[in-house]
Order: sequence, then structure tokens, then C-alpha cells
Amino acid sequence: MRDSHGVYYRASLKEIGPDGGTAVPYERCAVSPEPSVEIALACAVLGRQRMIFVAQKATELGVSTIVPLLTERSVPPKDLEHEKAHAWPGQLVRAAKQCRRSSLPELRSPTTLDAFLASPVNADLSLCLDNIAGEAPPAVESPKRILLLVGPEGGFSEAERRKLEGKVRPWVLGGRVLRAETAVLVGLAAVHLNWGDFRPTATR
Repeated sequence: MRDSHGVYYRASLKEIGPDGGTAVPYERCAVSPEPSVEIALACAVLGRQRMIFVAQKATELGVSTIVPLLTERSVPPKDLEHEKAHAWPGQLVRAAKQCRRSSLPELRSPTTLDAFLASPVNADLSLCLDNIAGEAPPAVESPKRILLLVGPEGGFSEAERRKLEGKVRPWVLGGRVLRAETAVLVGLAAVHLNWGDFRPTATR
């Protein structure tokens, strides 16, 4: 819980009802459990139930919004049940408890890339872990809201890359080809190192 001064506390929930509840704080948090920068993760739906892993780790790394994307090379809509999409919200709750976050990320319904681009999340800086050609949006020195876009295994198709041109900044992290779920972790950590909680000068 957080008081009127923005200080966070661990608390024990004593009662809850339709109109509110009662919680007793018992430990002050030395550092805010919430990130210093707002991060939205748009990730292509990965097979072999790896979205469970993505949901867990994105929550632990402070993501505020998770958008599962349906792309040409992602898991198709007909296979979402096999990927246990119904279990993703529960993974957010478990991960939030584990890392002692005070809030849950917003988990949006799986959506196509076209629909996402037609109504994107509000971001000061949009990054894509892919080599997108064309003119990129201008860089922002101190963004407060960041979108990280991660494609499926094999990357975005050429047609999808063309749709992304001019809408996102390509962000290539090293010369190695990473698995998509690894790219999520590396990308989120790099966001924090550059603009978020992991900067040496970050204030919480």
C-alpha cells in the first residue's frame, strides 16, 4: 500500500467488502516496488507455453501493460487455448506477490498487429527488437512511457516490417540471435539500464 506522501508499505489485509477494506501496514519499503518508468510490452504470442514465462518475468520487471500480439509467425488464434491463455492472468498475480509489487500489469486480449498499430499504447518512445528499415521516429532523451515490441520466433515478416516503418525505432542488442523469450528479458533489462530503475542515477 502507499500513503499520501508516496511511501510504500507492506501491509496485512484484515477485511474487505464491496465498499472497501482495512489493511494494517507493518513494514516500510526502503525502495518503491513500482518502476520509475512506465513500460508497455507488446510481444508476439510464443508457442510451447512460453507466454507463461513472459507474463511472469514481465511482471517482475515492472511492466505496466502486456499486449499479446498475433502475427504471421506467432501462435494462431485457434491455438490460444492450447497455450493456456486463460492462465496468463493468474501468472501475473503470482509474480506480483513474489516480487512484492503493489499493482498488477494490465493484460490486454490477444490482438493482431494491424489492430495494435491502429490503436497503439501511449508512449514517448517506441522500440522494436528487430532491424526495421525506413525512417525511425525521433529519439527521446528522457522518456517516461516506453513501448517495447518483441516479435515471434523468426522475427516479423517483411510485410510486417514495412507496416512498422516510421512507427518504431529499431533496437538491435548485440550480434547474437536470441530466442524470443530471452529477447523479452534482455530488452526489458536494457530499458531499465537506459531509462529506468537500473540507471546509476535513478531515483525511486
